[in-house]
Amino acid sequence: MAAVSNTALPKKILSAIFGIALGLFVGIFVIGAVIRILFYLIFGWGDSAPFWGLLVESIIIIVSTILSVYYSIKWTMGSTQNE
Repeated sequence: MAAVSNTALPKKILSAIFGIALGLFVGIFVIGAVIRILFYLIFGWGDSAPFWGLLVESIIIIVSTILSVYYSIKWTMGSTQNE
């Protein structure tokens, strides 16, 4: 089993928090805005989309947050292995 340094856990926690913040920002503001614009242009919906439209947007936000946390931790822990 590999030894874990004393700084690995705080870096991992900070990286996860950063990943959550970045994932939510990208998911809600960037991707969410693009999806709402596309739904408006294609279907003529404003903010009141049907349930499946909100479900699609919610799934994309969750996936972008999970991927952001994963890659943030992977990037942080990859940089600590070289130290």
